[in-house]
Amino acid sequence: MSGMASGPEGEKEPESIAVLIRSSLAILWRRKRMIILVVILSWLGTRLALSLATPTYSADALLMIDERQTRVIQIGDVLSDVRPTRTSLLGEVEVLRSRELAKRVMAELELDKNPTFNPVVVSRWAWLSDLLPESGPDGSRTLSAEELRAREEARLLKRFLAKLTVKQITLSPVIRVSFEASDPKLAA
Repeated sequence: MSGMASGPEGEKEPESIAVLIRSSLAILWRRKRMIILVVILSWLGTRLALSLATPTYSADALLMIDERQTRVIQIGDVLSDVRPTRTSLLGEVEVLRSRELAKRVMAELELDKNPTFNPVVVSRWAWLSDLLPESGPDGSRTLSAEELRAREEARLLKRFLAKLTVKQITLSPVIRVSFEASDPKLAA
């Protein structure tokens, strides 16, 4: 009985299965160097990718919006089910996403001076931008100091808002506010 003999119900005999396993192990043994090389290269590639990746930290806050008054006059007022409407919650979400609130937060935290948030602060070529005149959109004039500040503020504001997420949790008066940054203190 050599080869792949089958029993009465079409099952492989135990010795043919053993031969199949031995031949598979022999193939793996012959190609062990290639297998080891692939494993080592995969490990090195993963290590390299992880060492180059910048960690991202995220801070979350949950806000519950409740429009009920805190003073109690009648028992009916206490038992009434007054919940914020979807429209009022969406309004609160938009306020939290607003550019004006973002500007106030950036000013209070001095994010324009934070090297993690504003890479220009630590750039070794930042001094060069002070020497070179900036041209306007038509390329013919230089920008005033006020226009340069406005452009820088708009760039930082765009970066801040890209890291900010504000969402209403479905069917609840709760709003989730998240901020992501590569610095854990800045994220918090």
